[in-house]
Amino acid sequence: AATVATFLVASYDMLSPDLDNESVALLKRLVSLSNGTEPPLIDYSNFAPPVSAVWINSLWFGSLFVSLSCALLATLVQQWIRRYSHDVQRRGPPRIRGPIHVLLAMGVRRFGMDHAVASIVSLLHLAVWLFFAGLLVYMSAANSIITHVVAGGMGAGALVYLFLSILPLACPDSPYTTPFTPLLRVLLATGCAFAAATCALAANTISFAYSVIDWDDLHDRSKDLNASAASIVH
Repeated sequence: AATVATFLVASYDMLSPDLDNESVALLKRLVSLSNGTEPPLIDYSNFAPPVSAVWINSLWFGSLFVSLSCALLATLVQQWIRRYSHDVQRRGPPRIRGPIHVLLAMGVRRFGMDHAVASIVSLLHLAVWLFFAGLLVYMSAANSIITHVVAGGMGAGALVYLFLSILPLACPDSPYTTPFTPLLRVLLATGCAFAAATCALAANTISFAYSVIDWDDLHDRSKDLNASAASIVH
């Protein structure tokens, strides 16, 4: 969050008119007035920031918001874990501690606390990618060579990240995974189920067509048509 905020300090001024240009314009106006000429008025009411500036600040503000949200959620999760540990390690006879431990464990499993922790890591990764996307747009507005270097590094990192996300789907014993691996697993399972349902529907349609059509009658009709066509030809 501190890194993103540092870059936002430099990029936020891109959304407003340049003060240096405004100062130069005022100096030109003063010189024109001293020479006895009336310079044209400068109207900044119709100022529109560049599209790149809007994209840069949108991506970086989004990254900052997600990063701060992750920090807040991590603090809450730490507080929940501390409270859970305190309740579990409370002194007392086993007949009292046992039911309390089972009740708390069931609550953690019921409300999906493990998914809450995993979502924080996923949001943190999203914040990093939003920052990199804004950095790429920022560099594209500054220098094309630096843009190609940054784009190459981001592309290589994205390929490695994608490979680590897909690897557990092909090799279940792989220790490498990312927060998006479960999402890809769900999408893969949904796609396989959809493909299986489509194949089953096609097979049922074909079997229904075979059961409805009287193939013997159709064969006899085709013979009669061939005979009629032969008689007409002769």
